[in-house]
Amino acid sequence: MGKIQDNTINPGKKTKIRELIDNFGLPRLIIAGFLLALFILAPIVGADLPTQITNTINRFSWNAVLVLAMVPMVHSGCGLNFGLPLGIISGLLGATMSIQFGFSGPMSFCHGYSDCYSVCADLWRRLRLAAQQD
Repeated sequence: MGKIQDNTINPGKKTKIRELIDNFGLPRLIIAGFLLALFILAPIVGADLPTQITNTINRFSWNAVLVLAMVPMVHSGCGLNFGLPLGIISGLLGATMSIQFGFSGPMSFCHGYSDCYSVCADLWRRLRLAAQQD
């Protein structure tokens, strides 16, 4: 008779794939694989690859800004469902005031950002004071 091979995996040793899953996380690997598959299939179906990459970066940055709008509300204990609308409304208010005052170019962005920040900071301060009184 020949040698018997032991094909069982030793629990003490991790394979490289298992280490990658443990370090990077399975959900991130699934999302990255799906995104990579979309980028590979984009030219096959006739979509412009540079445009798709640009759209992905734009949407990621938009979502990152919206997530940052929720941080003050979560920090003050108001919850997720209040922070996003407050950040959006403050941004729209800043943009509207910037247009109304006739700013253009980089000055428009700076003015809109400062208005948005001041409105959010004031509301955040008021909400924290109200939370401390309760």
